[in-house]
Amino acid sequence: MAKPDLQTVYVKPDDGNLRRLDGKLGLALALNNLATYADNATAVAAGLAVGSIYKTAAGALRIVV
Repeated sequence: MAKPDLQTVYVKPDDGNLRRLDGKLGLALALNNLATYADNATAVAAGLAVGSIYKTAAGALRIVV
């Protein structure tokens, strides 16, 4: 059975899209770089695409729908 491709990724703060890391910086760095929005409508108005990841001021992770 083939092993899954477990690449380290991060969230690009200006567009909320996942990108591959060149080094081993880890997920903590990726989550620290998330943009903060009040809700889905605010994230969309800021230019995030459907499927992009953002966080709320309380730290909850959200995906743009």
